[in-house]
Amino acid sequence: MGEHGREYRGEYRRVYRGEYGRAQLTEESTGEHTEESTGEYRRVYRGEYGRAQESVQRRVRESVQRRVWESTGERTEGDGRGERTEESTGERTEESTGECTEESTGERTEKSTGERTEESMGECTEESMGEHGRAYRGEYRREYRGEYGRAQLREERRGEGREERRGGEREEREKSTGECTEESDVRNQTIVEKHAFRTWSLVTDSQTTNNSTELAYGYISCAVSVVFFGSNFVPVKKFDTGDGNITVVPILKTIGLGLGVLIWGSFNLLMGWASSSAIIFFFVKSEVQRSTSSTETTPLLLDSRINNNEQSSLDESWVDNLTPKKKRIIGCALAVVAGLLYGTAFVPVLYIKNHAKNKDSRYAGASQFDLDYVFAQFCGIFLTSTVYFLLYCAAMKNKPKVYPKIILPAKFTIECSIALLGVASGLLWAIANCCWFLANNYLSAVVSFPIITAGPGLIAAIWGVLVFKEVKRAHSPSLFCATRWSSSSSTTPRITSHYTVYPREKDPRWEGVDMERFVDEADVVVVGAGPAGLSAAIRLKHLASEQGKELRVCVVEKASQIGAHTLSGACIEPSALQELFPDWKERGAPLHTPVTEDRFGILTEKYRIPVPILPGLPMNNHGNYIVRLGHLVSWLAEQAEELEVELYPGYAAAEVLFHEDGSVKGIATNDVGISKDGSPKDTFERGMELHAKVTIFGEGCHGHLAKQLYKHFNLRQHCEPQTYAIGLKEVWVIDEKKWRPGRVEHTVGWPLDRHSYGGSFLYHLNEGEPLLALGFVVGLDYQNPYMNPFREFQRWKHHPTVLPTLEGGKRIAYGARALNEGGFQSLPKLTFPGGLLVGCSPGFMNVPKIKGTHSAMKSGMMAAETIFSKLTNENLQSETEGLCVPEYEENLKNSWVWKELYSVRNIRPSCHGLFGVYGGMVYTGIFYWILRGKEPWTLKHKGLDSDQLKPAKDCTPIEYPKPDGKISFDLLSSVALSGTNHEHDQPPHLTLKNDSIPVNNNLAIYDGPEQRFCPAETGDGMRLQINAQNCVHCKTCDIKDPSQNINWVVPEGGGGPAYNGM
Repeated sequence: MGEHGREYRGEYRRVYRGEYGRAQLTEESTGEHTEESTGEYRRVYRGEYGRAQESVQRRVRESVQRRVWESTGERTEGDGRGERTEESTGERTEESTGECTEESTGERTEKSTGERTEESMGECTEESMGEHGRAYRGEYRREYRGEYGRAQLREERRGEGREERRGGEREEREKSTGECTEESDVRNQTIVEKHAFRTWSLVTDSQTTNNSTELAYGYISCAVSVVFFGSNFVPVKKFDTGDGNITVVPILKTIGLGLGVLIWGSFNLLMGWASSSAIIFFFVKSEVQRSTSSTETTPLLLDSRINNNEQSSLDESWVDNLTPKKKRIIGCALAVVAGLLYGTAFVPVLYIKNHAKNKDSRYAGASQFDLDYVFAQFCGIFLTSTVYFLLYCAAMKNKPKVYPKIILPAKFTIECSIALLGVASGLLWAIANCCWFLANNYLSAVVSFPIITAGPGLIAAIWGVLVFKEVKRAHSPSLFCATRWSSSSSTTPRITSHYTVYPREKDPRWEGVDMERFVDEADVVVVGAGPAGLSAAIRLKHLASEQGKELRVCVVEKASQIGAHTLSGACIEPSALQELFPDWKERGAPLHTPVTEDRFGILTEKYRIPVPILPGLPMNNHGNYIVRLGHLVSWLAEQAEELEVELYPGYAAAEVLFHEDGSVKGIATNDVGISKDGSPKDTFERGMELHAKVTIFGEGCHGHLAKQLYKHFNLRQHCEPQTYAIGLKEVWVIDEKKWRPGRVEHTVGWPLDRHSYGGSFLYHLNEGEPLLALGFVVGLDYQNPYMNPFREFQRWKHHPTVLPTLEGGKRIAYGARALNEGGFQSLPKLTFPGGLLVGCSPGFMNVPKIKGTHSAMKSGMMAAETIFSKLTNENLQSETEGLCVPEYEENLKNSWVWKELYSVRNIRPSCHGLFGVYGGMVYTGIFYWILRGKEPWTLKHKGLDSDQLKPAKDCTPIEYPKPDGKISFDLLSSVALSGTNHEHDQPPHLTLKNDSIPVNNNLAIYDGPEQRFCPAETGDGMRLQINAQNCVHCKTCDIKDPSQNINWVVPEGGGGPAYNGM
């Protein structure tokens, strides 16, 4: 090849080296200028293209050489032609790859090296390469391009060993090719400088674009992590799932979601930043000093918060028994500990990444890409959680407190949806954790860590405040008033002072007080002067009069006047009254308004959908009368007095008396003259005892004495729990132009949802003035603790189809009472030694008809007939001192009362299905209307109404509109219209079995539902205060209290509402 070939070979070698930077040119071979140019180009090029693995290039060269050797049969490693061919081919191939033009890969080197190169090469170049060189060049280009296109784009640091090998290879090539000429150096320098400038421009533009993209990826990853980490507690917080992990459940129970995550994240940030700098710097100080890579911190371990997060377990947790002060201290301390531990959880990952640069370390060559550690970290979390669960099961003696329906739901019900929410919570955490890895990779931990540790606290606080209402305002108190008291006190202030909770025998204040009672005897004592009790007394006197028998019948009533505590819709069937008094019209019974128009509809928020009332359906009111039931009861009392029934209004039956054989002996009225603190006043007077052969209990819905009898005689052993509703009623004087005497309107639907049983009524009375009785009924098996039946009633009055009737009118009365809705399935055993149950006390209400007066009166009449036959039987031999009358129940089962209740037994429970009230309507239309209740199955109720409430965290608060004072009103002004009054200085008759439960359980879990379900105004705070003066005796508090901690007892006789014809 000669001198010309050597110049060509040297020039090509320097261009190729400058293009790929595989070896440093020495000052002897290239000169100072060329070295500077080559070094600059190498630095620029490495930044963009140096990610191609050198090992791949070397393997390609060796592979091509082997193929050429095999095809030609000669080795060219030491030959000048082979070296020159490789160098020239490599330079041309790289030029063609960089420029991406087909021209640069053409024959010879005209486009790739410029005109000067072609002149220097001359004919000698073409001859020197020969056939062997062309074959080698073509093969190398094809092989290298295929391998180079698959090369990784990721930069890998070159070790000292590789540099030494490259240096040795360079020296061998220098020996075989000879020295380069000065003229070739100048030409080579020009070529390198031009190509380096062009490549540097491309690299700079590409680097700017990639940096912007990586920043965008990093901040998007941060945003996703913040939102998902802040929200991943929400599905689990919303439902009870059993016991949770060591820190999460106590934190959420004590200080709430928002504050807990804020504290958690703050200390997470502090410890995480410390572990990513000081701690890691201490362990890997020498490696960090030698390396230019940034220290990165991986996400916190939030897995335990997701896998085990629960606000409250199914059973009472140890947290529930802590005082408010201890709860705050423990909650904050656990949040701090959790944050510190989570902040250091990724020290091992940082240690591995930083030691990956040390070739002597066991972690040499470990990945610097954060996502590569996700699987290992998740495996560690799973293993740790498994170990923790096994230890927990061992500590719980293999009886863990978990919610099995969440783990394996039997069918797609609410439990299945809860399970899906638990899975969603885990997915939120996993996605957020992976996004945190990506954020660390693209932004570095210095940027991502403070964002992703502080951000979730803000998101959780928003959830806690806006959704779970962890920050509340106080309301003005009235009946159940929760006022604030010092949480530093370890003793709950005493609320209850009634002798049924704190016996007088243990109270020194009662020592020396005369406790002897006056005793009176009668043949029959009737408790409660309602339709059933008065009908029983009247029927007894009728029978005694017909047979010429002397019979003493006494009726005790807690109201100051007969009828003052009576409240109903009321649209009644006159069948029972017709049996009791066939001449009721001549006697002047207050039934003035026969039903002339019957309407039924479904309400939406703005419209009313009419529903036809077919003949035979329970809602058909043809032949019924609209009455003011209080007036009817007063009329019945007048008829009873004419028959010499002894009526004792203002005497509340407070206690059941028993014979020594366990049979009922009679009742005792309540004591009077007791102070609010439970001590005797100077005016203290003991109640009287009324003994009887048979005592009839007709107290009405959920009677105080009936509750004692249920337990004493186990009367509910073979029936389902009773279910109830609360009925609220107002009486208005309306514009006469809107008055339609005899019209009856019933609706279901708005404002209640389909799963809340209830409805409304509008009755146009004909009482000499345009009176309108309207009311709203809500089943007490509702689930949302934020529901307020009174406010639902007030909201209903603003419906577009109701509002026009009330506009221009005036409200003159208000009241409320509970209703039995269990029907046939919930009827208890009706008789026991010495007594029996009649009327609404056991629950004879026909729910679809919304009528119970006729069946209550009939039960009282049948009780009287059975008792009279027993009392007048000269051969009677009773096993107990108190007369047992089992025939009463048998006779009742053969009457129309039992048949009527049986025929509608499935209508109320059919409303518990997927379609709620509307499903019940369809069921009624199909099975009752066609089969008349003869279907061969009996549906069941859901259970106790007190068990139906969901925790407040699982429910959405209901925002009610403010009353306008014209159509809708506040509760205190409404209670004032009821005439309710009690002696202030007496023990509250709403007693608590445990004074601490309202705050520790009801307020903590259900957000104090007493303040909403009681129709006498309530408030919230840190301590329950009972203002019993406002009680309207509806007993809803006793029924709906989720803790069953409230026991309603009778107050002093004469107290309570003073209804006038309600």
